[in-house]
Amino acid sequence: MTALAIDTLKLARRLRETAGFTPEHAEAAAEAFADAVAGTELVTKDYLDAKLSETKAELKADLVEVDHHLEAKIAGVKADLESSVHGLETKIAGTQASLETKIAGTQASLEAKIAGTQASLEAKIAGVQASLEAKIAGVRADLESSVHGLEGKIAAVQTGLEGKIAAVQAGLEAKIAETKSDLLKWVFGALAAQTAFLSAIKFFGH
Repeated sequence: MTALAIDTLKLARRLRETAGFTPEHAEAAAEAFADAVAGTELVTKDYLDAKLSETKAELKADLVEVDHHLEAKIAGVKADLESSVHGLETKIAGTQASLETKIAGTQASLEAKIAGTQASLEAKIAGVQASLEAKIAGVRADLESSVHGLEGKIAAVQTGLEGKIAAVQAGLEAKIAETKSDLLKWVFGALAAQTAFLSAIKFFGH
């Protein structure tokens, strides 16, 4: 840095010319200002550049340290996560194996129950089928017996009806024959009476 130098004569003249100070006041003010800033150093560009470079270096070092710290932290977290993942994978594998075993056991149990139920149902179906077939056979036998009895009754009724029809037919034929005979007799009688009547007319006519 560079020490600040004040030109008191130039400052006093400026105060007189621009601010209207008296010569005494202007000189007193210039000297007072020079005393006030005495020992004050100016900040130069080189000084600022040096400070900036120094600050950059410090920040860079801090960033490197932070990076190393973060990398270490990340590595630790990664290791913890990998360990946790490995543990979870082991637990998942164990759980999967346990579930597969349970599923296999449950499946075997269900298959056994299904097989038993199927066998029981098949036996019941066979029993019901045999019972139904026996009932159907009994009903068929009863129907055949009933049909045979009905056939006998129908034959008896048919025989009786045929006998009655024959008797009626014989009676009708006899009545028809008798009626024919009566009609012939009546016709012959009428012819005889007509002939006699005609003969009488002829006789009395002569």
